[in-house]
Amino acid sequence: MAYIRVLSSHLGSPSLLLEQELLALLAYGAPSARVRDVLAHELREAELTRALKAANAAAGAIAQLVLTQVAPALELVVHLVGNLRGLSRWPHHFAGTLGLQPKKVSALLEAAEALRAAAELLLVCARRTDSGLVALLGWLIHAVRRLRDEAPPSADDVPLPDAITVGEYLGRCSGDELLDEVGDLFSTEEGLAAAAEALPTDPLDEHCTLGPIRRLPALEEELAAALSDCFNPVAQHVSAGARGRREAAERP
Repeated sequence: MAYIRVLSSHLGSPSLLLEQELLALLAYGAPSARVRDVLAHELREAELTRALKAANAAAGAIAQLVLTQVAPALELVVHLVGNLRGLSRWPHHFAGTLGLQPKKVSALLEAAEALRAAAELLLVCARRTDSGLVALLGWLIHAVRRLRDEAPPSADDVPLPDAITVGEYLGRCSGDELLDEVGDLFSTEEGLAAAAEALPTDPLDEHCTLGPIRRLPALEEELAAALSDCFNPVAQHVSAGARGRREAAERP
C-alpha cells in the first residue's frame, strides 16, 4: 500500500517505529513534527478513501467465499473421509476389497481438518481486517482533514472510527509494517500463520486434536498429496481386480 510506505519511509527512526508514532497520535491527538508533515503533505485523501473501500470490499468477498464455498466443501470432505476411515477399519468387508489403508485414510482426514481450521482462521482474519484496517484508514482520513483545518467527512462517506479498534489493530502490528494477516495466510513461507500465534486459548483447546494452524498453500499441497497417497492404491487395487475378473471370464 503506497500510502503506508510513504508514511513509514518518513518516520525512519530505529527507536520510533511506525505503529508507535501512530499510537502516540491516537492517544494524545498531537502528532510529532514528522507525522504532521507527512499527513499534511504526503498522504492524499483520495488514495486513502480508495484503499478503505478496496479493503472493505476485499474482506467482505473473502468472508463470503469462505462461508458459502470453501467451508462447506471442506466440511463435506471431512465428513466423507471420516466415514471412509470407519469403513477402512473393517478389513474383510471394505479394506481388503477396496485396498483402503487405515493409516493413509487417517492422514487424509488430518490434512482435511487442518485445511478446514485454516479456512476458519482466514474468515476470522478477513473480519478483523474489515474492522481494524478499515478503522485505521478512516482514522487517517479524519486526521488528514483535521491537520489541514478542513471539515471532517460525512459519516455516510467515512464513519467516525472507533479509537479502541484502531489501537488494537496498531497494537498487533510489528516494526514498520502494518498487519496483513490475510496476506500472511496465503504466503508460501513455511511455518505457522502469524494470526494463529495470537489466537486466544481456552480450556477446550486441551481436548482439541488440531495442531498449530499453518499457511494455506502448504496445507493445500498436503491435502493433495494425502488424496493421491490414499486413493492411488485403491484405484490400482480395483483396476487389478477388474482386470483379473475380465481375464477369468475370457478363459475358455
